[in-house]
Amino acid sequence: MPNASILIVEDESQVAEHLKLQLTDCGYHVLAIANNGKQAIELAKEYSPDLVLMDIVLPGKLDGIETALTILKNLDVPVIYLTAYADEAFFQRAKVTKPYAYLLKPSSLREIQLTIEIALERHREEKYAKNALAESVVSHSIERRKANQETINLLERITDAFVSLDNNWHYTYVNKKAAQMFGKQQNEMIGKHIWTEFPDGVDQPFYHAYHEAVKTQIPIQLEEYYAPWGGWYENRVYPSPEGLSIFFQDITTRKQTEQKLLESERKFRSLAESAAVGIFIYQNNQFRYVNPRAETLSGYTHNELLRIGFMDIIHPDFQNDIKMRMIKRMQGLEAHTAGYETKIITKQGNSKWLYITTATIEYEGKMAGLGTAYDITEQKQAEQALQENERYNRMLFESSPIGLALCKLDGTLVDINQAFADILGRSIEDTLRLTYWAITPEKYANQEQEQLVSLNETGKYGPYEKEYIHQDGHLVPVLLSGLYVEKGGERFIWSSVENITKRKQAENALNELNIKLEQRVAERTAEIETANALLQFSKESIRKLNIELTKRAEDLEASNQEMEAFSYSVSHDLRAPLRAVQGFAQALLEDYGTKLDATGQDFAQRIIDASSRMDLLIQDLLAYSRLSRIELIAKPIDLVNVVAEAISQIQIQIKESHAQISVIKPMPAAFGNRQTLVQVIANLLSNAIKFVSPGTSPQIRVWAETRYPNIRIWIEDNGIGLPAEHMGRIFQVFERLHGIETYPGTGIGLAIVKKGMERMGGSSGVESEVGKGSLFWLELPIKEEAQ
Repeated sequence: MPNASILIVEDESQVAEHLKLQLTDCGYHVLAIANNGKQAIELAKEYSPDLVLMDIVLPGKLDGIETALTILKNLDVPVIYLTAYADEAFFQRAKVTKPYAYLLKPSSLREIQLTIEIALERHREEKYAKNALAESVVSHSIERRKANQETINLLERITDAFVSLDNNWHYTYVNKKAAQMFGKQQNEMIGKHIWTEFPDGVDQPFYHAYHEAVKTQIPIQLEEYYAPWGGWYENRVYPSPEGLSIFFQDITTRKQTEQKLLESERKFRSLAESAAVGIFIYQNNQFRYVNPRAETLSGYTHNELLRIGFMDIIHPDFQNDIKMRMIKRMQGLEAHTAGYETKIITKQGNSKWLYITTATIEYEGKMAGLGTAYDITEQKQAEQALQENERYNRMLFESSPIGLALCKLDGTLVDINQAFADILGRSIEDTLRLTYWAITPEKYANQEQEQLVSLNETGKYGPYEKEYIHQDGHLVPVLLSGLYVEKGGERFIWSSVENITKRKQAENALNELNIKLEQRVAERTAEIETANALLQFSKESIRKLNIELTKRAEDLEASNQEMEAFSYSVSHDLRAPLRAVQGFAQALLEDYGTKLDATGQDFAQRIIDASSRMDLLIQDLLAYSRLSRIELIAKPIDLVNVVAEAISQIQIQIKESHAQISVIKPMPAAFGNRQTLVQVIANLLSNAIKFVSPGTSPQIRVWAETRYPNIRIWIEDNGIGLPAEHMGRIFQVFERLHGIETYPGTGIGLAIVKKGMERMGGSSGVESEVGKGSLFWLELPIKEEAQ
């Protein structure tokens, strides 16, 4: 029916526009496109279309079936449903709207045109038949209907079968279509009893429907399987006081189509549920269906996937690529069935490579994507490993110091590295323009032939020596070896070429050296004979020298013993008279002090003081001497304990001077002789207390720090300080910077400090400025190895 006006109800804009183009090509007039139920109802009232193409699934409160019901209440218009949805509940709901046909999306142009034409023709015939029946079939007797030839002609033209029955169940009219379905002549059926003619129909669903219509006088429409005829039939039964008017048609084909849709849906789900690949359907980035394999691949459960978007599991690095693919597909720039590699993030946070194929389908009446997903993670890992291996091999090839070359059997160079080109003094590009024979001197022709024979027989050649022709013309000695390799089904020769110029030069130099060496051997033989004579003389000299050294060692031991005896003598014999002088002078003052005048008392006191100083001097000299002679055993030292012991030895001096000594802890461990270190630190602390300005309370600070491989001990005071020019000499024996009357002492204390530190493998020093105090330091090794 050309120029028929059609209303399209479809919420997918691309599908609607495509359908509009198809209808226009068929000669139909598209009144409008509605994308929801409410808009469709308003447009139907406004335009009164000849036919409505209705999408089943629509956004909003009204779906396609509910929208069709509302439109049919106000308009007598045929409705064709657009769907790919095959659910039994859908078909049951759709029956209420008496659809004229179903179009599966997508449909061909021919299918669309045939379906619309049949629906329009059927609707037109039904409309005529209903109008005629309203005036004649239902209201008049069969004789008056016969008189109305126009009605008869109309009933004969419709595509539905039609019969009328009186109240006694006799046929009063049978149209041509009905007679054909009965397999009888029209006139043959008039007056016959329906249940006599078709006794198998008794107790069938249609039998009960006819009786129900007669009883209730309410029209009935039903679709049922009629077992006696082995097919599905649709009956529309219109009761009247005179009997029944029945329109019926064979809908077996339509039912089979519906069944196929249901079977297709069941098969799809059965195959998808057991498939070894992930299968999914998504609409507007939302998963609508996922199979178990898709759950396994993603790590999400079925319900979790249905709650998240398709793009939510795509790796961020690939999301833009997939979005562009979707846009291109919508614009028709990419095939509606395409495959691509991408990466997803699983629920556990792991990356996984997938190969995804997608196709555009309709799902529940809307455009959707049907996808399959294959796990190619291991394949990608293998590819990456292969690529890395190829890169590594290429790096080895290019950076190898040995020349490497790949050439064809005719000598054409295919690939070389820089080392090979360097042998010839050329660039890689220039070298690849040459052949193997162009760089080989003719004198090696026979040798090359022998190597080719070996290559053909064993698959390899060499190693052997020859020469290449350098770019400047001189010959370069090389060592070659190689083998056959296959690449892309073609045989090549792989060669390893080593420049042996330096080796050859070394060999020549070695030959010359051998000649010279022989000469030198003869010369050295004569020299050795002379040396042997001198050696005999030297051995005798060494023997005599050893005897002399032994005697000197014995003399030294005797000297040490004498020194020990001298030390004992000084300690006992020399100090004994000194103590007697000191004792008698002290007794003189105590017993006869009152008989002496002031001068006498002063002389006696001076004797006592001089004796004390002399005794201290002797003690310090003995201490200094012992440090030079005794064996010091070094062990790990706890510095905190050592400093504490040194402080305890000078407690009387600390109390008398009201000195304050602060020790900063902790201190690192050192290695040395404990008793010697105690003496050294006690001497430095004593000096720090002694050498302060009159009226000044000594303030001393002690700490230690690590200066690998040593530790350094610092002793800081607020004393009078030292001039820079005297800092070196104060560590020498008897060196004093002040008179004994000002700062008493022997002048040996710092010499003992220096000697003691040297004997322990350490060192000592001072940093000072006159009037600003001094900072003495001691250094000892941390470990025994350092000592």
